[in-house]
Formats: sequence, structure tokens, C-alpha cells
Amino acid sequence: MDQPRITRHDSVAALEAPWRMLEQGHRWPFQCFGWQSAWAETLGRRVRPCPVLVEDAQGPAMILPLGVFRRGALRVLGFLGGDVSDYHAPLLRPGFAPEMAALWPRLLGALPPADLVELERMPPEIEGVPNPMAALPGAVEHDAAFSLRLPPSLDALLGSRRANLRADSRRKRRRLGEVGPLRHEIAATPEGMEAALAAMMARKSRRWLETGNADAFADPAMGAFYRLASARCPAVASTLMVGDEVVAAHWGLRDRGRFLYLMVGWSAGEWARLSVGRIMVEELLGEAIAQGDAVFDLTVGGEAYKLDWSDARMPLLRWDRALTWRGHAVLAARRAR
Repeated sequence: MDQPRITRHDSVAALEAPWRMLEQGHRWPFQCFGWQSAWAETLGRRVRPCPVLVEDAQGPAMILPLGVFRRGALRVLGFLGGDVSDYHAPLLRPGFAPEMAALWPRLLGALPPADLVELERMPPEIEGVPNPMAALPGAVEHDAAFSLRLPPSLDALLGSRRANLRADSRRKRRRLGEVGPLRHEIAATPEGMEAALAAMMARKSRRWLETGNADAFADPAMGAFYRLASARCPAVASTLMVGDEVVAAHWGLRDRGRFLYLMVGWSAGEWARLSVGRIMVEELLGEAIAQGDAVFDLTVGGEAYKLDWSDARMPLLRWDRALTWRGHAVLAARRAR
């Protein structure tokens, strides 16, 4: 086989066998079959899936999880997994390094018609190997993610942080302890996972509304996605308790020595003033160290608190291309703004 063979498929499920094979190679957890299938069955039901399988003489070599999204009359080609996926990339067989500038026109020819290509949140690397999509000519940085390489102990980590941050956390912990015993509980059963997820969603919804943002959990598909992902992915959910009251809750992933901090919600009022969100991060850091994780991934977004904890910044790239006059009009208007 001189050139890689390219085939487009009409669903994530249709590619399950090669998908599960390739996820043993280079990928981020957001491209694993469990995550992508959960998204396709919930949040992605209005998207036309068109994942692409690339094969060579050795068999399956790469899967590009792509789909066509409708934005009014506009057809946008983008990554399956949408906004709930912090990183977008292909799945790669070890040793397969395609030249995307040459392969992309063939890939595009296999895909359904679209007006605009929007590929975003692309890390430069996939588990230490170059991300071929990030090498597309004209890809630009549009966001960033932050992470921390974990030391052997939580004491060593806390000792390396700002002195005033450590002092403030100790003070807040004392005040919380005056209300009731402070403890961090990891969900160990499906029922515990559901309870922690519900606690996180309720607090996250309240916070979104308080800050003038749309409540994503008002869409039942959002909660349905996290419930399915809890069952199909290496999910970790936990609650921070003061006495018998939940004051913060988190839902994330643990994958290949990486703990991914994804969705956290905390209670309002005096609980928020006692920095229960920060205390939750400290508890999760301690849990990740205890479990032997090498990296604590704070994922996408440059919120100030992430800078307090991270020691590495990863740029996330975006690549846009217009394919029709509608696409050109959208890009022209975007650039004018």
C-alpha cells in the first residue's frame, strides 16, 4: 500500500474495533472510545459524525474523530467531543507520523460537504509525539492548558507554594474544622459516583448563573453525558464534606498516570468565603500523589488559581479554513471584529 487508505464512517460505533485498538497507542483520554461514544449518544446527537480511519500496510494507523456541526445554515467541520473535551487530537498507532499538509486534501475529499473547518484545542503533542493536526500550516495558539508534575509527597508540594497561600489554607481549614470534621470522600460505588456527580452539577449550575453564564446542565443531555462517561471512562468523583454537609464536589479522570481535574462545584455563601474550592484542589492533589499519579492536569483555561498550582503551560492551537463563500464570509467577519 503506497499511500494510506482513507475511509469515512457514519458513526463512532461503526469504528469500535479499530478505535479500541488505536486507543492503546498515542491518544488523550478525550479521544478514547468510551468518552467519544458517550458524547455521540448524548450531546452529539445533533451532529453528523464522520470519523475517518487511515490505514497502511500494517493496518489501522490513525483515527480522526470529526463531524459536521450545524450553526444555522452554516456547516462546520470540527472535532467530535465538542466543548466537554479539553483536548482534541487524532488517535495514532505508535510509529505512524503522517505528513498532514499532504494528507489533509485527501482527507477533506473523503468528508461530507462543509462551509468552514474549525479545529481547536489541539495540543502540540500526543503523549510525547507530535500531533500531526497541530502541524497544519497556519495553526495558531488560541488557548492554553496548565499542569503540575507531582512530587513524592503533598508536604513537598505545599512547601513549594507561596507562603501566604499555605498560611491562608491552614487558616481556612481551622475555621472549617470549627464547624465540623473536614473530610474528602472518593466515590467508591456507582451510587456514590451518582451522588458526587449530582452534587457537582448543582453547584456548578448555581455558579454559572451567578456569573451571568448559561447553565449548561439545563440541557438534560449534559448530565446524561457525564453519567454515561462515568460508566465508560476511568472517572473519579469526590466530595468535600464538613460534618455531614457537602461543600464542594469534583468529577474528573485518571488515565495513564495523569489525573485530569475537569469539573468542580462548591457551595455558596460562607462556604465560598472559606475557600472550599481551593481546599478541594489540595485534597485532590493529595489523592493523586497517594495513587502514584505523575501529573496533575488542570486542563484548559488560565484561571488565576491554576497559576498557583501549575508548573507547566501547554499551548492549544486552532486551525480555521473556509471552504465555501459562506465560510469565507464568517471568517472575514471574525477577522474584522
